[in-house]
Parts: sequence; structure tokens; C-alpha cells
Amino acid sequence: MVEPINITKADLKQYPDLRREVRRLEERIKNMAIEKVEDTVHDIVTGSAREIPYQKHAIKISGVDFEAHQARMTRYYRLLKDRKAKCDDQTLKIEEFISTIPDSRIRQIFDYRYIGGCTWTAVATRMGYPDESYPRRLHNNYLENI
Repeated sequence: MVEPINITKADLKQYPDLRREVRRLEERIKNMAIEKVEDTVHDIVTGSAREIPYQKHAIKISGVDFEAHQARMTRYYRLLKDRKAKCDDQTLKIEEFISTIPDSRIRQIFDYRYIGGCTWTAVATRMGYPDESYPRRLHNNYLENI
């Protein structure tokens, strides 16, 4: 028999939020490639006329600082990937915890409640119980005894 992973009720309750955050981070990472470059730089240089008399005058120039943009996007990409990895680790820990529950009935209760996002009434209905108190009691007893 495999020992259950140490997890709290608060960790379990975070599962739907973690999955939602992972989806949002994936979307943001995907959209990074199409973000507009807004690292425009401006400067004034000195030039002269093309013909005699070659008089000096100021010329305003502007362009994109690709190095600064690339550095910022790389940092931002790493930040999003790190956040996604942390969320993935937490959801994996919850999935592993549920998978290590030896009793099928209790494992199904945890699966319906946290992975499926069901209310206690829906868990009871899916499990074939007339009210929510029995699956809730099994759930709470299991958490207290680990």
C-alpha cells in the first residue's frame, strides 16, 4: 500500500483555481509572440545638407530598441513559465494525493469534489447517497486520519 501524500484541505480547495490559472498563463504565454513592440527610442543626431553649403543641422530619429524589448520579454516569459510550473506542481501533488487513496469510495468522493468541482449534494447524488452528510463525513474522517 502506498502512503498518502501530505496535503491539507486548503490545498485541495485550490485545485479548480490552479487549473484556471494554468489555462490563463498558457494563454498569456501564447500571446506573447504577437505583442506589439513598444520599445521605441528617440534621439537627435547632427547631419548636413547634401549639397554645398554643407550646413550642419539637427535631425530627429526614432527606432526600436530590440535588445531592451527582447530582454524584457525573456524575463516576462520566464516569470510566466515559473508561475505555470508552480501551479502544475501543486495540481500534480493534489492528483497524486487522490490517486494514493486506497479506498475506491473515498477516492471517488475526492475526485468528484475537487477534480470535478462538484458540490457536496452533487457528490452524494453521483455516489448514490440520499444526502450529502455521508460522503462529507467519509471525506472529513479520511483527512483527519492521515
